[in-house]
Amino acid sequence: MDQTLIYCLENNLPKAVDFEPVLLSLRQAALDPTISKKEVLNLQNSKYKIQPQTSSISDYKQIFN
Repeated sequence: MDQTLIYCLENNLPKAVDFEPVLLSLRQAALDPTISKKEVLNLQNSKYKIQPQTSSISDYKQIFN
């Protein structure tokens, strides 16, 4: 469990909801050494900050009417 806490702190995962998946993943990796380490995706990275396209509500009104 200490390893899980260290991992969460090092990878800026402060939420309790992140703790259990990390714990389970580390336990699984310990049981099966063939599992490779995966890169942690940090959604705070600028390449993941995208602006979704938007449509006017009038476009939808034309479609449904």
